[in-house]
Amino acid sequence: MYPGGQGNGYATEATQALVEWAFTQPGVRVVRAMAPVWNTPAVHVAEKVGMRPVGSYEDDEVGEVLIYETARAVF
Repeated sequence: MYPGGQGNGYATEATQALVEWAFTQPGVRVVRAMAPVWNTPAVHVAEKVGMRPVGSYEDDEVGEVLIYETARAVF
C-alpha cells in the first residue's frame, strides 16, 4: 500500500470482500491469512475482518509468521 493510501481502510475493505467471496465458493469452509509478526498493519487487518490467530511458523527470510483464520458460519 502506498503511504498516501494507508490508514483509510482500503486493505480492510478489500480483505473483507475477498473473505466473503471465498465463502461463496463451493467447498470453502476456512479462509487463512499469514502475516509476519512485525507487519502490524497486516495483523490488524486480519483481526478487523474477524480472523483469529491459530498458529505461527518461522520463515528464513521474514522471521516469525502468524497464521490467522476464519471459518464459515454453519447453520
